[in-house]
Amino acid sequence: DICQGDCDTDADCSAGFECFSRNDSRAVPGCAEGGSGDIPGADYCYDPNGDGGSTGSPTMAPVGMSSSGIPTKAPVGMRPTTLSPISESDTVSPSTSPTMAPMGMDPSISPTTLPPQSTPTVSPTGIPTTSRPTPSPTTTSPVVLPPLVWRGVNGCTPTSPCDVCTGDCDDDEDCISSDSNIELACYKRADGESNQVPGCAVGGSGDVAGADY
Repeated sequence: DICQGDCDTDADCSAGFECFSRNDSRAVPGCAEGGSGDIPGADYCYDPNGDGGSTGSPTMAPVGMSSSGIPTKAPVGMRPTTLSPISESDTVSPSTSPTMAPMGMDPSISPTTLPPQSTPTVSPTGIPTTSRPTPSPTTTSPVVLPPLVWRGVNGCTPTSPCDVCTGDCDDDEDCISSDSNIELACYKRADGESNQVPGCAVGGSGDVAGADY
C-alpha cells in the first residue's frame, strides 16, 4: 500500500502505485518524513499522480508493517505473518471469567460442600500418626482362694483322702483331688506354725496352727 516498504519493483505495490527506490533518506513523495518507519535506504510504494506534498501525508510504516501497526510484509529472510487486532468479543470480562477449581476437584462442586478432613497429628519424630481410641483399662477380678477345712487329727487317710485345702493329712496318699488332672500333696507345717498353705486362704476357723493340709 502507499508509504509501505520495503518494495523492489512496481509489481510489489498495489494498483496505481509505484516503488520509489532510494539509497539514502530522501523524502518519499506523498509520505511524511522521519519516524520509526522511515528506514534509510529502504524503498517505499508511492502515488506518482499525487501532489508530492508531505503535509497530511501518511506516515511511513516500518519495513513489513502497515501504518495501522499490522505486519503485512516480512523483512528479507523472515516468514510473513498476518496478525489481526484483538476484538472485544475475544476478551473475557471479569464477570464471565470461569472459576478455576482446585486440582482434582470437579468445577461443579462448591468447595464449601466438601466434608471436613481431619489433620493428622505429628509425633516428636516427625512421622504422622493416626489417632486411635484410648483403650479402657481392664479390671482383673481378685482371685478368691478356697478356705482351709479342718477335719480333725488324722482326718485325712488313704482310705478317706481329703480334697485341696483340707486337713489334717500325714502323707501325700492322704490327699486326692476331685479333678483327676490335678495331683495333690500334703503340705507339712511344724507345731504352732500358721504359714500359708500354697493355693489356700489364710486364717479362718479351719486354719489350725501346726496342722498339715
